[in-house]
Amino acid sequence: MKPKLLVLTSSFMRWKDDSFGGGNFVYELSKRLLSTFEVFIITPRAKNSKKEEVIGSLKIRRFNQFPIFNIELTKMGGILNNLKKNRILYLILPFFLLQQYISIARLVRSEKIEIIHAHWIIPQALLAVLYRKLSKSKIKILATIHGSDFQGFNNSLGIRIKKYVLNNIDELTVVSTSLRDAVQEFGYKKEIYVYSMGIDTEKFSPNCKNNEVKKKLQIEGEFLLFIGSCIEEKGLRYLIEAMPAITMEYSRAKLVIVGDGYLITEMVELSEKLSISDKVIFTGVLPNNVLPEYYATADVFVMPSLSEGFGLVNIEAMSCEALVVASDISVFREVINDGITGILFEPKNPTKIAETIINCLNHSNLYTKIRTNARKDVVLKYDWIIVAERYKKIIRNLA
Repeated sequence: MKPKLLVLTSSFMRWKDDSFGGGNFVYELSKRLLSTFEVFIITPRAKNSKKEEVIGSLKIRRFNQFPIFNIELTKMGGILNNLKKNRILYLILPFFLLQQYISIARLVRSEKIEIIHAHWIIPQALLAVLYRKLSKSKIKILATIHGSDFQGFNNSLGIRIKKYVLNNIDELTVVSTSLRDAVQEFGYKKEIYVYSMGIDTEKFSPNCKNNEVKKKLQIEGEFLLFIGSCIEEKGLRYLIEAMPAITMEYSRAKLVIVGDGYLITEMVELSEKLSISDKVIFTGVLPNNVLPEYYATADVFVMPSLSEGFGLVNIEAMSCEALVVASDISVFREVINDGITGILFEPKNPTKIAETIINCLNHSNLYTKIRTNARKDVVLKYDWIIVAERYKKIIRNLA
């Protein structure tokens, strides 16, 4: 019989073929673990989702986030960003934690779970550790840090919680070497495995290019693309502030912003203030299955982040042979070889962003090699086949 693995996540598909539910990387990894483990998922329940179901042999249990079912803590943007947007949601947090803890306790006992893989140390790994302590269970715990769970919660209570969790797990993976270094500086002494999230390089492919996307968006000129949450850490305001200079050189260029978040209204107002509202298109969140078309069709994909845990969108764009220009931060330097697989620019600097994008548009034919280099690099390093094998190995060693 296969070892029984419980995956804890606050972000996951809400139903079969869900394109908006988030946590696609958790689903993609979990389904690839099925060849080695019997996999159970515990995740928050959303409106219209089932409490229990099986999707592709993944046994999914969902817990209610709050007695008033329509209130959700885990909508698009993640728990931390939703709390920033609406502090009233802090009232939901105790119910959220309690319901998830109860779900863990019931499932571990009924199914005799042997291993927990907790995505995000707060709250998933915290609850796994608390369950093991209170139940005196011998269950093994692998925690994966994705970024916001470690980089946030930096008040005195949050720091104590993070130290407690890290001192009481069996193994730890992080999605970038930058996160590994940060966790080591935080005082974690045991081995840290750097295992990125992967992508399906057949799905994210240059073959997805579709000029109907530009027609639908009414773009007659250059197509600039941003995909991500509209939150401060993404640096979106600096990209919007760069657009007047870009459109001075390329009057038909348009920036397409795919995503949502607590700053969306402010970013719309900023584009209006700069008199470029006709040059900036806000699409909101789009289904995951249409994103490859956007990446592959865009002239330039721009990611101006100030900080990231990993930056999966860069990998997706590179796999589609989009020309990726991104802020020169340590986590992006792990993925993008400046001038070889992408272009880096100084963060928080609209002038540099504009200069970089204009240069890319001026010499687009010269960047063909960068696009193909990027695709080759992603296939070699980040395809799910490679990434899943790394996770299988570390989880098998816990069994």
